[in-house]
Amino acid sequence: MSKAPIQKFADYVSILAVLFDGFYALYTAGALGAYPDEWLPENGNHFVFALMFSISVVVIACPCALGLATPTAVMVATGVGANNGVLIKGGESLERAQMVKYVIFDKTGTLTQGKATVTVAKVFAGMDRGEFLKLVASAEASSEHPLAKAILQYARHFHFFDGSSLTNGSQNDVNELKSGWLYDASDFSAIPGRGV
Repeated sequence: MSKAPIQKFADYVSILAVLFDGFYALYTAGALGAYPDEWLPENGNHFVFALMFSISVVVIACPCALGLATPTAVMVATGVGANNGVLIKGGESLERAQMVKYVIFDKTGTLTQGKATVTVAKVFAGMDRGEFLKLVASAEASSEHPLAKAILQYARHFHFFDGSSLTNGSQNDVNELKSGWLYDASDFSAIPGRGV
């Protein structure tokens, strides 16, 4: 329901264009005698006649081609954006987008694969990284959290157990990930918002 600034400008320009074109055509035609003087209003002249008709044209024909072209372009642009997964909130947002230089996303799962993965694990103590990952994976093995599954997959891949990873997160895959190479964790509890 709101108009983009460029649409307001287009409406303004189109109205002025129709106004001046109509005025100029009628005034010139009257000055050249293209229509009879009895068409003129009482105590009026060609200037007043042309001005009245140009105002009438503006009032009646305001939604002209240029005035309709801008909202149509905005509608098409938002439709194309929606087809490509980008939701645009009206023409003003679309017009402001031309000034954007950088876009920063924090919706990693939405923009990538939709599941968490571990990319790098560093140990800052003298402990072996493989042993560290085995301990961390053993602690996370009983958790159902997506980050726990990601840690478990990374530790498994690090230890080179068959190289496959969870594809759909089914219960069989989770049990298979836990088989044999992890320590048994006793007294496990997951606290919502705090982890294991």
